[in-house]
Amino acid sequence: ALRPRLAVPQRVPGLLAHPVHAVPSAGHLPGGTAPVTAWLVWPFERADEDRADTVALGLALLEPFVRSWLARARTRADHDSAVRRRLLAEVVTGRGTVSREVVEQAVALGWRLEDWHVGLAVRAEEPPAGDRPGTVPAPLLAALSRHGVATQAVAEGDGDWALWCSSGPRPADDEPRLLLRRVRRALAELPADWRLVAGLGRPRQGPGGLADTLTEARNAARLAAARDVRPSVEHTDELGVGRLLAAWQQSDITRAFAETALAPLGGPEHAHLLATLRVFLEHGGSAAATARALGLHRNTVAARLRQVRERLGVPLDDPSNRLALQMACRAMSTP
Repeated sequence: ALRPRLAVPQRVPGLLAHPVHAVPSAGHLPGGTAPVTAWLVWPFERADEDRADTVALGLALLEPFVRSWLARARTRADHDSAVRRRLLAEVVTGRGTVSREVVEQAVALGWRLEDWHVGLAVRAEEPPAGDRPGTVPAPLLAALSRHGVATQAVAEGDGDWALWCSSGPRPADDEPRLLLRRVRRALAELPADWRLVAGLGRPRQGPGGLADTLTEARNAARLAAARDVRPSVEHTDELGVGRLLAAWQQSDITRAFAETALAPLGGPEHAHLLATLRVFLEHGGSAAATARALGLHRNTVAARLRQVRERLGVPLDDPSNRLALQMACRAMSTP
């Protein structure tokens, strides 16, 4: 019932609201209405209705101050994002010979350049419409934080973000794999329509190490983008294996095996079963992760997997069978 175009207090049952419009930009059309960036709201009970007119006047007086404050906050955020991009570019370019000024600015931002770093490159093929190109989406950072991944982050472009984790001591040997699993779980919680891909680099030390691990992460993200499952996350240690698997799945022998092995799932009537199998295999045989990726209930995924087992006649809990079927699915999806 609220009308965002009206720059006046609006009253609906139990609620008084006033839109806060953005400060008109240089390209804003004269006579048009700037988009709403926030609402000032006052929920009230029936006993408070007599005070509504007084509160409406207060909201009207408060709105221009809130609009100005939001505009300043956005300007500061845009400036901070630009500073971060420039500073990261200087670190990557300078590698181990960054200037004292760069080090001081990095310290001010909380970047510990001399520590050990693990790079994380994240790309959204369909970036969230509500976020500005120069910012890292808050839901992405929040999802990583919930899974214990504390990062520094820089937006490098529209839907293209560079992140890294820093630690004083060298990470344990199993830490990269644990981090890979945490990132996969975090990205699985984000909207599927973002179509996320990500790559992880190896642990590296110092400013030059930060540049190297971010480069490795970007290369791993490119490998992840070649997968047909979203979200897709790869580690740089898998790049060699990835190239080998790509050669296998493009061979005539693998394609012939795929056509035979997956024939019981052929035809449009079984397309949902083949898609479920493919996602199940790409998510390490986890029914829960498959359900999240497909937006289905776990019972629905379990029922589909039973049908797949019955039609193929092979147990899916056998690692060898899963690997063979995964290669077959990839071969069938490769042009």
